[in-house]
Amino acid sequence: MIDAHATAPEPLGPACVERSGDWLADMGTNASARDIDAIRRALGEDTISYLGFSYGSELGATWATMFPDTVRAAVLDGAADPTADLATRLLQRAAGFEAALDRYLDAAGPDAAAELDALLARLDEAPIPSRPGRPRIDRRIAAQAIAQAMYHEGLWDQLTEALAAARRGDGSGLLMLWDSYLLRRPDGTWPNTVEAGQVITCMDHAERYDAATADQVDARIAAAASRMAAGLHGADMCRGLPVPDAPRIEVTGAGAGPIVVVGTTGDPATPLASSRAMADALEDGHLVVVTANQHTGYGANACIEDVVHRYLVDLTIPPEHTTC
Repeated sequence: MIDAHATAPEPLGPACVERSGDWLADMGTNASARDIDAIRRALGEDTISYLGFSYGSELGATWATMFPDTVRAAVLDGAADPTADLATRLLQRAAGFEAALDRYLDAAGPDAAAELDALLARLDEAPIPSRPGRPRIDRRIAAQAIAQAMYHEGLWDQLTEALAAARRGDGSGLLMLWDSYLLRRPDGTWPNTVEAGQVITCMDHAERYDAATADQVDARIAAAASRMAAGLHGADMCRGLPVPDAPRIEVTGAGAGPIVVVGTTGDPATPLASSRAMADALEDGHLVVVTANQHTGYGANACIEDVVHRYLVDLTIPPEHTTC
């Protein structure tokens, strides 16, 4: 869990090792793919259909690779690049959020970028108050609050209001977005969703960087995402976690049949290029592009909903170069 009064996270690895121990070996995607097949067998089904979003796309692609004969249909919406090593994955994600922020700033007006840069510089020097008993807003918290607003264009107006208040010295609007980013509950507690995602990523990748290499990777991330890097994972995210005995298998989908991959033009967390890489990695991948500023495409418009429904229900493969 994350301390509600903390302004910087404690290293995750040592605490996970202390509390979870041998369980960590079963927290990678390979193990979860086996769980999917166990559910299929328990249901007595020869084949099953799958619709996965974000990390669910990585899980679905791994499942389809490990158990291809059990795949009736699979849709992977918003996928990370399955060919990327850990450093490249972090860099792609950082660049995706920075590009999303650039789109927001372009839409927000000619002065928006300069105003944001001035605010972030100010927060570096002097964090601003949020609410009584809650953390002051520093650059890291502000970047994570901004990241939350990048997940869907519908949050952009809320972000604009929060940034305007922050410039007046009131960080409560950014705090609200930060709480949402970390899935804070009304009682002030958090689930471990963010931490679980970090551990799963680390147990899927064997890389553990020394300090010099981590600094080099972080410098590349900062260069690619000068505004957003402070709020995103750095190259030491797996520090203290064991090296997995069996990192995630190579994703191929060989023998699984057609798999539909949905990529969204303005996706910050799984940029379109990453979803395209997933489709290319699959033996029979079919990319559908959704034009929207949000994370994952299903639900953005009736077009993509119809494409997904027709495939999952009738096994109708979308035509090549389908765009919604």
